[in-house]
Amino acid sequence: MDRTGALDLLKEVEDTLQNLQKTQIIPPVKVKGMLEHLRSSLEYLASDTFDAHFPDFKGKRPRTHFPYQFPDRIDSFFTKTLNIRPPEKSPMLQVFHSIQDYSTGENWLNMMCNLTNEVKHRNPISLKNEEVVVQSALNIMGMNMVVFNGEMPNIPITIKNVSVNGIKAPDVVLRDGKFIQGGDDPLVNIKITKENKIKFHGQEIEVIPYIQLCLDKLRKFINYAYDTLEKLN
Repeated sequence: MDRTGALDLLKEVEDTLQNLQKTQIIPPVKVKGMLEHLRSSLEYLASDTFDAHFPDFKGKRPRTHFPYQFPDRIDSFFTKTLNIRPPEKSPMLQVFHSIQDYSTGENWLNMMCNLTNEVKHRNPISLKNEEVVVQSALNIMGMNMVVFNGEMPNIPITIKNVSVNGIKAPDVVLRDGKFIQGGDDPLVNIKITKENKIKFHGQEIEVIPYIQLCLDKLRKFINYAYDTLEKLN
């Protein structure tokens, strides 16, 4: 029983993620591999949980898949797969429950497991590339006078009687995102900053931040789970 295998998988995800963050090129096959490594770290834990409870087991091992999504699935893993009744006899029951979405109030684990099932057994991972405005700025004489996150909002903006480095700046008036005054002046412009966001198809969830979230959560959980496992022996 050793956490090294699970942590090595997570380290591989971390290395791949760092490379993708640098290039911003995200091949679906890389996403598939990262999802499978994340899921496999939990499968390693499930297998080691069996070994920790039955260190001298002989014969054909039962299938030990990490349970998720519903409380009765976790209980069933302990009562049927591990043959521990009541399941509360094992301190690992609480550990397995602790990461579940119904315990954390989050939804990353179910999504990760479902995505992994989908790409492994049925379909290749489907991604979409979306160009998103992350910042808009009203720039006058090279200085950002007003900056907004996202697109320029449809609100009244008036900038008058302003000097930049001792020089009178053009007066500017915007209404509903359109210039009423100052739009023709070459010293006035709206600067738009865009980024490419790569998301899971059908989901408004970005790939890289989501994988990073899963990685961070699982690394913490795996260490916590193996700390508990080691106390069984």
